[in-house]
Amino acid sequence: MGYAGGFPGQPVGVSFWSTSPGFFGFYVDAKWTGDTGDSDDYYSNISIQEAEFWGDDLLRTEKSTIAAHIGATAVVSKRVAVYLALGKYYSGEYREYYDPMHILGSNGHYWISDDSQDKDNWSFMGGVLILMARHGSLQVGLEGAPFCVTVGMHFALPTGTQRWTSRRW
Repeated sequence: MGYAGGFPGQPVGVSFWSTSPGFFGFYVDAKWTGDTGDSDDYYSNISIQEAEFWGDDLLRTEKSTIAAHIGATAVVSKRVAVYLALGKYYSGEYREYYDPMHILGSNGHYWISDDSQDKDNWSFMGGVLILMARHGSLQVGLEGAPFCVTVGMHFALPTGTQRWTSRRW
């Protein structure tokens, strides 16, 4: 269990994996960015055309992403395993506008979705898992959608999963 982030674009994430010499193990992860759509100042019923027709100023845009994968691991040496995984990737874009009359949002600041930027793709990833210590490991890999470098640090759970640490590798 550990941290796994994709850079650039998905700095927050978790992953779980296991290995077993002579057999395939499993790999599961999820990575994401913040979701402006969860804000109290988000309006799903306002379009970009409406906001611009009203004369509200566009302040900034933010991308929200989430990716999840499931795959297999294989031991290649005493301290190295590889993984391959397939998953789904979703991204959306949000726009922050300013309403000078302060009717919408907090102090006139509000968010709407730019549906034209929504993407839903399959994602493929692979990489290397390196055992660094008795209960710790490092992950380095590449992800296809969005294209990014995956970096992670993991530790063995205090259950029976410690069997695949350095004693068995």
